[in-house]
Amino acid sequence: MRRTGNHAIINWMRKRHHGEVWHLNKVPVKRNPYRFLYEHYPQEKLRREASGDFLKKDCLIYSYEDYELEQIASQSFENKHDIYLGKSAVRYDVLILRDPFNLMASRLKKDYMTVRNKNKTIVDLWIFYAQEYLGETQYLKNNKVVCN
Repeated sequence: MRRTGNHAIINWMRKRHHGEVWHLNKVPVKRNPYRFLYEHYPQEKLRREASGDFLKKDCLIYSYEDYELEQIASQSFENKHDIYLGKSAVRYDVLILRDPFNLMASRLKKDYMTVRNKNKTIVDLWIFYAQEYLGETQYLKNNKVVCN
């Protein structure tokens, strides 16, 4: 979710890894992240990655913002994961859950109260994330790490 402190946590994770570390920010669900980024930022390295000519990376972080977990963890994307992003030795799903009061105050201040699903509110989305955090749902399957 936006305004969760996710970039601070992602930067911390990046500094913990040595070698080639990439972060793909605000990628859309159910699409090839490299192709999406190349369409918006036409760089040669993104073109290569989008075509499946993957460079070796020691760590690849790709982050979603304001999507429902059901969309993020869709089986249709999972089936194409290696085609879109290349094979991974180990995968982790990191769920960041910020205190709801601080999150809402921050999002109100920035006027970020809408989410991608027009039928849901930011409160609905936070509750869905909290349910996953507590283990009431099990959408995230790849070595789930929760961070509050």
